[in-house]
Amino acid sequence: MFGGRLPNNHATNKLLIFTVHTDKTLERPRFKIIKPKMIGMPPPERYSHTISLVPKVNLVAIYGGRNDFLPSNVIMSDLWIIKLYNMEWVRVAIGGNTFSVPRCNHSAFGNDS
Repeated sequence: MFGGRLPNNHATNKLLIFTVHTDKTLERPRFKIIKPKMIGMPPPERYSHTISLVPKVNLVAIYGGRNDFLPSNVIMSDLWIIKLYNMEWVRVAIGGNTFSVPRCNHSAFGNDS
């Protein structure tokens, strides 16, 4: 889980990992929350973004979102990845003939082919 809105409406850029396993004695799923150690600079605080797992290349992609407390660019158009093999943040430069579009409250689908 990445980002979100705090009770005071400010955005956050915290990253948490939920691990789920079945507890055979209680016969129900249990989970543990882990705050991972990360390498690199994290993305700016945000909410209403998308986060997609791309297992073929072992990464997580985060796109867009919003932060109403930024002085400009309240709706974001940036792309960040987490390299899962070393838990490193990387900002991706989008170039070529495709330009990033500011988006929030949107959906995303990672095509792993």
